[in-house]
Amino acid sequence: LSDVEEGGETRFTRLNISVAPRRGAAIFWPSVSSDDPMQTEDRTYHEACTVTKGVKYSANFWLHMYEFQQALARGCDNTNYFQNDMPLRRRQAEALEVRRPP
Repeated sequence: LSDVEEGGETRFTRLNISVAPRRGAAIFWPSVSSDDPMQTEDRTYHEACTVTKGVKYSANFWLHMYEFQQALARGCDNTNYFQNDMPLRRRQAEALEVRRPP
């Protein structure tokens, strides 16, 4: 991360926590439940806040539970997995329907 004059926080909306970018710092969080690694950890839903003054440089690094490169090479795009007994694409479509104006 880099220092930013204003804005640019990473906001964890369900935890009501915001982390300001700071040069040399890193934040790390789980995206799955400790009790059930096949279940998304909804509390760590996060978003990047707008940088209102300055420039933000950052990098992402994902740790995967399983080897995934071979599946990607065979054409799997990781979009049809199930969670909460519902395919991911269906959940995404339903979320978009909720946001559409009448």
